[in-house]
Amino acid sequence: MLKILIVNGYETLGQGEAKLSNTISLLSKKTFLDKGYEVKTTIVEQGYSAELEYEKFDWVDKILIHFPFVLVFSTWIV
Repeated sequence: MLKILIVNGYETLGQGEAKLSNTISLLSKKTFLDKGYEVKTTIVEQGYSAELEYEKFDWVDKILIHFPFVLVFSTWIV
């Protein structure tokens, strides 16, 4: 049976509620569990222990990482 680690890397920085990152992480977990895979998760914003994360990395076969991608555009006037 495949072992999956899902890392939700979103951190609230005074804006947003992480709805998209949380939804994608939860949907990913449900999908993998429905397929019979073993799943563990790490939610960066809730804190984590380096020792526990090392144990997860020893346990896991595949890692799925969700980090928000933010584009910041600024107007350049020349």
